[in-house]
Amino acid sequence: MAWVAVQQKAFTRWCNTILEKRNLTINDLTTDLNDGILLVQLLEILTSKTIKHNRKPRIDVQKMENHSASFIALNEVGIKLVNIGPDDILQGNQKLILGLVWQMILHFKMQAKEGGSANKELLEWVNSKIPAYNIKNFDKDWQSGKAICALVEAVLPGQMKLPADFKNDPVKDAEMGILKAKNNMGIPQIIDPDDLAHNPDQLAIMTYVSYFKEYAHQYGLRVDQQREITPFHDNCIVYGPGLEAGNDQGIETYFTIEIRNEFNRKVPSGGHNIGVRITGPHTQNTLQTFDKKDGTYYVTYTPEEDGNYVIEVNLDHKHIQGSPFHVKINKVEGEKDTLPVPHWFFMDLVDKTWKPYGITASNEIEENFIKYPGAVFTLSDGVFKIDLGNMKEVNTKKKHLLSYETRDIIRGTWFWQFDQNTWLPYDTEWAAALEKEFQKGTFSRVDVCKPGAKKIRYVAMLADGTFKQFRQAKDAGEGRPVLRGYKGQVIEKEKDK
Repeated sequence: MAWVAVQQKAFTRWCNTILEKRNLTINDLTTDLNDGILLVQLLEILTSKTIKHNRKPRIDVQKMENHSASFIALNEVGIKLVNIGPDDILQGNQKLILGLVWQMILHFKMQAKEGGSANKELLEWVNSKIPAYNIKNFDKDWQSGKAICALVEAVLPGQMKLPADFKNDPVKDAEMGILKAKNNMGIPQIIDPDDLAHNPDQLAIMTYVSYFKEYAHQYGLRVDQQREITPFHDNCIVYGPGLEAGNDQGIETYFTIEIRNEFNRKVPSGGHNIGVRITGPHTQNTLQTFDKKDGTYYVTYTPEEDGNYVIEVNLDHKHIQGSPFHVKINKVEGEKDTLPVPHWFFMDLVDKTWKPYGITASNEIEENFIKYPGAVFTLSDGVFKIDLGNMKEVNTKKKHLLSYETRDIIRGTWFWQFDQNTWLPYDTEWAAALEKEFQKGTFSRVDVCKPGAKKIRYVAMLADGTFKQFRQAKDAGEGRPVLRGYKGQVIEKEKDK
């Protein structure tokens, strides 16, 4: 019977695509499963579970124990076997062994919906891909070789020019499609062109076609994932007070660059080719760009003179919408307020809170931050490397696999009291907003929470000139103390020379 030979060939090859993960091979299904070891190995890979078995069975009783262990494993995953037992595998009953492997293919590869028909579901999928061929079965409708070529091209376009490439020879056309799928898509050749054309077997063809459905699903996921992280230039935006009216000379301001994809959603990663240039009336301004690794970039700058500024923001050397931006900076009469003392913090990997560096390390980081924006350097302790461009600390003494342990770092200028002995920094963006409001001399209220947050936190100046953070309006009599500058200090002004 030709179908038995075709089916055995296809099912053996399917098993071997699984077993190759352990460098194992089945040559003959009717004899190679005799001792139960290869069947156990196959099921361990498919179920991701360890099956206790005899690794060196010598007598039939030990072999039967291995088969019984496999049957228990099959039952545990929901495969109900009828009219086959461990002794059938031991004796090499070809048809029953083929039936066993088919049940495994149905469960682990076809994954038909509960109560559904694998044949019907696969046919519906095929016709959604190649409707012009009106495929009604998994035997005669595939004999011309053209349907398999059309399916290969539908799942991964650009491999053939159909119908021009057809040879109008069933074997040659089947061979063309099968080889394209193997070479370009990595789909194993579990069926031969001659068998497809002259001895089509429904179960063998279903098994082969299921690879294409699986590939289409995985390929679609890969494409969707790539689209999620791929910037769509026309959707990217730039916003923030640093682009708006009301900025004063000598006072740090900021804006945010948000990289979005074609779905108009923020991409979930950083590392994009961002370019920012800020030009004042007479000079180009120094700026700091922080990659937040979530599709947003935070840019700060301090306009040292009043007048008209031009801010250019580029992605891959192309202006983001709205760029260049034109901002008028107000002139400030008299001396501006002294700046708050900054302090650097690292994110503790255990309790997930900000911990302050010692004064020496903090001052060392700050000095490099001012002189060499974006620099990478090693602290004087010789252990910690600081990456200012990515705001990371690298512990050169702790290596995990191929990389070193890293922690986020942050520069704080405004702080809130967590407990009696702990002061935590506000995020850079919120600190800039607080400082800007302070420098204006009309401090009222500054929100320090993410847009849309359930708990609204804000900082307000009290009548005595101190600051407190409140969670909601009814907390007006409580709140947490807030300090401008580390532990309330400010940088002394340089005296005029």
